[in-house]
Amino acid sequence: MGLINLEDLKPDMLLEEDVLSRNGRTLLRSGNRITEKHIGIFKAWGVTEAAIEGMTKDDAAASAAESIDPQILEKAREQTQTRFLHSGTTHPLLEELFRVSTFRQVQKIQDL
Repeated sequence: MGLINLEDLKPDMLLEEDVLSRNGRTLLRSGNRITEKHIGIFKAWGVTEAAIEGMTKDDAAASAAESIDPQILEKAREQTQTRFLHSGTTHPLLEELFRVSTFRQVQKIQDL
């Protein structure tokens, strides 16, 4: 089991735990397969991650990186690295922030 970031959720993934809103309301029960509509609902309710059966955060990150042109990914990493010069990425929170920032930079580059 692994908590997967909302950005890494894909349709047909199987929920291992219930998805709850910030106030504890059940949005989707465990055992259901995620659809695009569910992802939109999660965004609307402020959900940031979900427990997915058979997948870890590292698996999701690797899967997302595979679908990106390696040259674009490297360029995005280089651009993002300049923002982390003084803080580094050794702390787990900063490591995750760097990963998310890199993927957002990829999106910016692809939109150009």
